[in-house]
Formats: sequence, C-alpha cells, structure tokens
Amino acid sequence: MSRWLALVLTAAVAPLSAQSWEFDCRGSVRSEKLFEAGAPSERERRWVIVASDTAGYVKRDPEIAVGCVQPTVEICGCELGADLIRCRSLGLTAAGEEAGMDFSLDRRSGRMQLSGRRYDPRSGSVLETSGELACRMTEKR
Repeated sequence: MSRWLALVLTAAVAPLSAQSWEFDCRGSVRSEKLFEAGAPSERERRWVIVASDTAGYVKRDPEIAVGCVQPTVEICGCELGADLIRCRSLGLTAAGEEAGMDFSLDRRSGRMQLSGRRYDPRSGSVLETSGELACRMTEKR
C-alpha cells in the first residue's frame, strides 16, 4: 500500500515541478543623449532571459535590470502574465545618478520592447535607450 501511495504522490507532484522558459532576444538598441548635439547610436544587442511561471521569477542580465543592482534600489520587479512579461527597475548609483530600465516581452509575438534612462542631476545629462528585439522561446526543464 505504501508503494502505491508514493506513486500517486509522485504523479501528483510531478506537474508542479518548475517549468521555465528561455528567451533568446536579439535586435537593435538605440541610445541618445538628450539635450546634447550628436546623432543617436545604434548597436546590435543580445540578451537571454529565463522566466519561470511556477516559481515566479525572471532572471535577466544586469544591464536590463540596471536599477536592481544599484546601491539604492527604488523599483525592482517583474510581472509574469500568460501572454506578457513586464519588468521594471530604477535605482540610484553611488554618484547619485538615476538609472532605470523597463521591458515587456510578448510571448505570443516573440517581441521584446525596452526603454531605459540614465539621469545625472548634477550635470543635467540624460541618456535614453530604446529598442525592439526579436526573441526565440524554448522550454527548459
């Protein structure tokens, strides 16, 4: 009887094992210094994001979670929806600059939209970053 119970418990718990998804995102990202002369720059970028719906986490590169890795963190979090993943981060650097990056990843279309900003209140300089990346989604177990 105990073997049967163990088998039933294993079958009941197996679907609850953490299922995660890996998003390999690539595309062009544009950066522009506002209020300063000069053309914006564009770079090809690649980021890999891992999201687990059951465990409730999103693992992302520090560059797109810039506010989460600063000495003072104001906002650092993600929402995992069935069709959309949204992450926001905002923090203050040791030098007092505001650094933030937000992104949304549409699971259906495989597109990631991102926007970021770095503001230095002492000099008034503002660097804005934006882009749209194509993502390939694979299941991880």
